Amino acid sequence: MDDDDSIVIVGVGCKFPGADNLDEFWRVLSEGENHVIEIPPERWNLDAFYHEDANEPGKTYVRHAGLIKR
Repeated sequence: MDDDDSIVIVGVGCKFPGADNLDEFWRVLSEGENHVIEIPPERWNLDAFYHEDANEPGKTYVRHAGLIKR
């Protein structure tokens, strides 16, 4: 690899369900935590969009998600 092709990573930022930074994310992974929850009504009206048939146009058949805190 030529020196002209070098890449330097100087930082990383992230936010995941159950983790507000990279250290917390690795802890969540290493401890096998599950942060998938039923979608709360304050996020959106799930009943307006939910349908048990996955092929129903304009609807979702999923009631759970991994959400980050606002």
